[in-house]
Amino acid sequence: MAKILCIDSNPDFLEKIENLLKHEGYHVETALIGASGFNKFRSFSPDLVLLNLNLSDMKGVDLLDKLHAENAKVPVAVFTGYGCEDEVVVEAHSRGAAEFILKTVPTSTLSLRIKTMLRKYQAIRTKEKLATPSVMVIDDNVDLCNLIRFSLEKSGYNVYVISDSTKAMEALRNQKVNLVFLDIVMPGVSGLDLLDQIKRFDNDMPVVMVSSVSADEVIETALKKGADDYITKPFSFEQLKVMVIKNALV
Repeated sequence: MAKILCIDSNPDFLEKIENLLKHEGYHVETALIGASGFNKFRSFSPDLVLLNLNLSDMKGVDLLDKLHAENAKVPVAVFTGYGCEDEVVVEAHSRGAAEFILKTVPTSTLSLRIKTMLRKYQAIRTKEKLATPSVMVIDDNVDLCNLIRFSLEKSGYNVYVISDSTKAMEALRNQKVNLVFLDIVMPGVSGLDLLDQIKRFDNDMPVVMVSSVSADEVIETALKKGADDYITKPFSFEQLKVMVIKNALV
């Protein structure tokens, strides 16, 4: 079973996460301060690190630098109460944070996020990477598709847009991509049904769900079906780029 290192200065939160992960069958080590966390990172050799940015003995982003310098292949997911547009989170992203998880996320959703993270990063280690990152956007809102394409193409990505959900699978079979942005609510084939088809076609394909629906049960259903992440409309283009980097370019 996978090994997970949790670093957080809140003992109650740390105990909660440790109990959850051990119940799921993971091998778990914990640390209340950054220095201890770094030492355990070296001795424990985890498959995944869960890191709180607010530590008592050092800045979380500084520890992130040390972990990345020690072994950049180990993904570090950041626990925080900050939103994706806050400066601290943007800084953590620039220093190599692979994922961002709000502390308020429901326990069941957290469990699914960890499973999908481990599956994704294990697949990334063995999957061929494309020379130029490619993204497919599947959404019946043509204007939104074009805005996303314009934004990501400016950042150097190849972007393919599909506004007819019934043609999405044919497009995926004919065009190799690193990541799919998939709207949940669409006419023709729903996003959740299309997610099933995508995962049957390529279970390792990263899929980020896009929707104006923010209900926990919808998000949890998508994660159970194999979605790697989600983003809720309206979103900034900075959030969009963060999603591409952490899901397709690790």
